[in-house]
Amino acid sequence: FALIKIGDISGWLKEELAGYEVQERFEDESYFEDCRRLVKSYRLQDCLFFTGKQDVKEYYAFLDVVMLTSIREAQPLVILEALAAGIPFVSTKVGNVMELLDYDENFLSASKDAEKLASCVLYIYTHREEAAKLVKRKKELVMKFYDRRTVFKKYDSLYRAGKEEG
Repeated sequence: FALIKIGDISGWLKEELAGYEVQERFEDESYFEDCRRLVKSYRLQDCLFFTGKQDVKEYYAFLDVVMLTSIREAQPLVILEALAAGIPFVSTKVGNVMELLDYDENFLSASKDAEKLASCVLYIYTHREEAAKLVKRKKELVMKFYDRRTVFKKYDSLYRAGKEEG
């Protein structure tokens, strides 16, 4: 998990992160070291923090918007988490994100298009009611279709059906 500080919010950010332990160890240590080197090469040490594993519900509570900038994804869990937490998001057009956002270009960007991503974030801030309505609608769908118990039942059903056929 990484958190990026945008603009001059260092005082706010330090207050928000005060209760979080910044972890320097990750499961894949070599990947983490690659990420640290990349951050250093772009001179982002003062505005990008690796926080390690966090309680998602607690962590998302202080976010205004989630931004997914992936080049490839299938079903990005970060988007489901954001919706479950009631947080609006902008994303690149990867995986099934476009369906989750009803193909609404106000929240979607092509990969590697920083200007469009920024305009999507600006759109959320200037159209808060619309963003809130979308998040509310989508949160209901996420809770209905991605609830852990529902997903486990579906997998169990598929497993049993496959077992009976095989």
